[in-house]
Amino acid sequence: MTLQKLRFVPSLEQIERDAIELSTKAIKDKLFPGCVIGIMTPDGKFISSAGSHTYDANAVNVTEDSMFDISSLTKAVVSSTCLHLIDRGMLSLETKVQDILPEFEGQYADEVDIKHLLTFTVELAIDEPLWHLQSGEAILDRIMTAGLKHPPGQGHFYHNSTSIILGKILEEVTGFRLDFLLKKFIFSRLGMHDTTFCPRKNYSMDKIVPTENDTTWRMRLLHGEVHDEISSCFSDHPIAAAGLFSTVPDLMKFASFICNNKWPDDGSMFLPERSYNEMVKNHLASIGRRYGLGWDKCDDNYICPCFSSQTIVLTGFSGCSMHLNPMHRIAVVILSNAVHPKRHPGSMFDFRRTINQRVFYCKHCMD
Repeated sequence: MTLQKLRFVPSLEQIERDAIELSTKAIKDKLFPGCVIGIMTPDGKFISSAGSHTYDANAVNVTEDSMFDISSLTKAVVSSTCLHLIDRGMLSLETKVQDILPEFEGQYADEVDIKHLLTFTVELAIDEPLWHLQSGEAILDRIMTAGLKHPPGQGHFYHNSTSIILGKILEEVTGFRLDFLLKKFIFSRLGMHDTTFCPRKNYSMDKIVPTENDTTWRMRLLHGEVHDEISSCFSDHPIAAAGLFSTVPDLMKFASFICNNKWPDDGSMFLPERSYNEMVKNHLASIGRRYGLGWDKCDDNYICPCFSSQTIVLTGFSGCSMHLNPMHRIAVVILSNAVHPKRHPGSMFDFRRTINQRVFYCKHCMD
């Protein structure tokens, strides 16, 4: 995608001042104990950190290298890996799930393909919370045998179960477990050395920021273990819905990689231009929704409308987000532990929106 010249964009220095001011206020208002923000524009990039791991007086300070549970941002890494395997000829968008996972069965199951998974246009006939099963094996069996409520492609349904199916497909076609698969195909090539599942095995706990103090099921402070309930049921076998931990420097590498469509180690293209354009375009306009291949699309209420049609997004329940605009080479990465000590739904919306409006800025639209 050709880099477009920007108009009316504030200076990187002004954006950094705004980010620091907004994060400091958010910590004071107890939106989260700490956060790290990384922003990239054509003029350069910066990373700022603020706050501490918890609200305790003696809590460890957050630094730019602090490791957060990135929850559903895991899905962006998995979907990018899937697109890479498609480019290598190991899969296609039209590959049927049953061709790879014959155990996937039930009503309309034979109609589901990879594109349906990447665009979240599959609704399984499951109404109960899957984590209540409290067993990865039981959850996977329920997903594989539930069938669909209606034919795929008729609506947008953002569920973890869809990503779990995609992850199992990637494991099956490569022969690698998901954690080794992502390391081999993505993390090693991008130099993302602080991105991993189950970080408490290999990292100091002072580097890892805790999430929720779970008083309803696990009955402990979640520190270095996945916050997402479904993912936690799979024990040490990671799934594609959530579970990765990472840092802003690592995710900035990933963001730059996606925005530039280039592997940094040899300068080769990540995806052919046609495939890349398919990733970032809206595939759900016909049903009145906005979603690319593995990426959400931004609406005009979130950032300046002059940027929204080219922007791809993912957010995570723990308080993290990535907003990328490949056309203008702009990226905003926010990591926080907004679920600490307890979750408060919707609280991150205004903060993310304000940060992004300061970056994706058009004087004509914003005045």
